[in-house]
Amino acid sequence: MYVLEFILEPRQWDALGTNCRLTVDEFADTITDALTQEANDWHELRMKDQIHLTRDAILEATIIKFVKQENPLLVIPEGVAKSMQFVKRFTPEGSFLGEAVMVTLLSVQSFGWHEA
Repeated sequence: MYVLEFILEPRQWDALGTNCRLTVDEFADTITDALTQEANDWHELRMKDQIHLTRDAILEATIIKFVKQENPLLVIPEGVAKSMQFVKRFTPEGSFLGEAVMVTLLSVQSFGWHEA
């Protein structure tokens, strides 16, 4: 089993948005995939949850695209398990810096990570 974790720190948000964006097709595919996965429960979700779900899907897809862009030899296989979480970051003095986004990819060894 392999686990890869990508962390976007609060100070890196602008760099991500400047260096990597989803194309219109990638954006539409990401939203479609998110909606397809939640189709059975969509009507039960609050609007706030629907917005967070789609926002999270777009962020995750953008972060993964950025990682692939920066590491062209890394090939992430289809069907890999993904999770994303937000972690609050503070200065040593206790001031809030913002939220880091952590995207974790899990691959069972039989699928493996591949170098191109």
